[in-house]
Amino acid sequence: SIIGKANMDLTYQKRTPDKRILSADVTYVLQPSEVPLVLSVCTEDHPGLINFKISLARLGYEYLILGRGEKWGGWKWRTAKYLNILANCTERIVVLSDATDVMFVEPPSELVRKFRKMKVPIVMGGERGLCTGKFKYDLSARKEMVNIYKKRDSFAYRFPNAGLIIGYTTPLLRLLSMNTEAVDDQAGFVSLHRDTPSLFKIDSETKLFANIVQDAPLFETNNEVDERNMWKVELKLDITIATQKAGEWLSSTSFVGTRRLRLRNLETGNSPCILHFPGGNWESYNEIGSLLLGPIHQKIELVGKE
Repeated sequence: SIIGKANMDLTYQKRTPDKRILSADVTYVLQPSEVPLVLSVCTEDHPGLINFKISLARLGYEYLILGRGEKWGGWKWRTAKYLNILANCTERIVVLSDATDVMFVEPPSELVRKFRKMKVPIVMGGERGLCTGKFKYDLSARKEMVNIYKKRDSFAYRFPNAGLIIGYTTPLLRLLSMNTEAVDDQAGFVSLHRDTPSLFKIDSETKLFANIVQDAPLFETNNEVDERNMWKVELKLDITIATQKAGEWLSSTSFVGTRRLRLRNLETGNSPCILHFPGGNWESYNEIGSLLLGPIHQKIELVGKE
């Protein structure tokens, strides 16, 4: 599916602008009809996995669940799982996604359109807080990293979240190969991006991904917000009978027809294609899941953080 080859000498080759992907060491021109492959790792049965697969199938995504029936081996183990598939994958767009707390709400064509428009090889989801790996407890390292990221990006969703990543096969192989020794893969990506921002773009404007956390990050007084208040629920239906007050998470809503749900971020103004509820945010997950999937939504009864 690749037209053109890696451009390793950094010389620029003129391409049609809307088909060009240029990074520091590789230029790709891919077929415009490329359909993304979704890769995820989930070892055990979980009601969230059912919702995840339904949300993918109803929109026509191609996906592969890795690690079924195996013992969870940590983030380094997950990285190795991804690398093994990517090393044997043809050049294409790939999404690396968490499973049990993720739902897809837009079709592949819309995700690909938005991703191509960014004209970068890799985009990673962004979240408000930096609370991963050593940055949870090492406050001096946390403060230093927060200041670096704040200087780079004016949007609040500026910190990498490894639960949602989209990119082309070869750049993803390169990025994950650089992160194989990170015990916490997300903390590893934070450090990699600090040193080399061109490795990937953070979706700080929530164009592709939403990361709706359960709790405000510790020690970040400027981030002490209820994340749910930052999103507006929008329903688009074949037959629309719905009411929704601007700025409210949920209101009295009734509808018939095919469910098409979007969340619009009130800060960025964008509606992402994929929703992620990290930090055990099952309350919001269940609210949105029941609207999106209706009675087939599998409610998560677990509480607290997993």
